[in-house]
Amino acid sequence: MLSVLKEATKSLEGSAVPLTKGLPAMDFIMGQFEDGRAQYQNDTIMAPLYQNGWEKMKKYYHLTDESPAYTAAIVLHPGYKWQYIQDYWEPAWLPKAQVNTVFSKKVL
Repeated sequence: MLSVLKEATKSLEGSAVPLTKGLPAMDFIMGQFEDGRAQYQNDTIMAPLYQNGWEKMKKYYHLTDESPAYTAAIVLHPGYKWQYIQDYWEPAWLPKAQVNTVFSKKVL
């Protein structure tokens, strides 16, 4: 798991990394923590580690809601568009994404 986190983090380093890489990378990392939580749910050592990592990622993931730039970057990217959000985001997050997108269209 640590090597996966290291590679994901390194792929996001630098000033020239577009916003469109941030959310998919976070989705990937969240998925890794979710898989670990399921795999080690009965392990008294590993289960809390995966749970804590998942909670921390969830906290930072939700912070992206503060800026419509992340949602706009995904929606405007030709390879992702709105389909990415529909495929990978929880249904409860969609109304917030829609508001961010409408706001972004007015600002952009």
